[in-house]
Amino acid sequence: MTDGLPIEPIIQNLQPQSVGEKQKTGSSSNSEKSSGNSSIQELQLSQQGQDIRQALQAIRLAPDVRQEKVQQLQVKLAQGDFKVIPQITAQKLLEQIFPKSP
Repeated sequence: MTDGLPIEPIIQNLQPQSVGEKQKTGSSSNSEKSSGNSSIQELQLSQQGQDIRQALQAIRLAPDVRQEKVQQLQVKLAQGDFKVIPQITAQKLLEQIFPKSP
């Protein structure tokens, strides 16, 4: 869950650290063998790009729902113990809409 953070613009703004060409090695198809040297593109991300990629992968693997939290709330609702405090709810909504700047 990303809590409203715009991830896609971050991905689009990643700049490669270096781009080069590498000779292809190993077995290849007949057409590549007959044409001689074929190359592939190599892309290296900066450390920041690698960190972001790793974080995005962790986000994608994380469940969207915290099941234990849902179960706790279901029990409280069933027992009549779930209390809504309007001031806290309003404060949380405002924090989501207007995040505090660092």
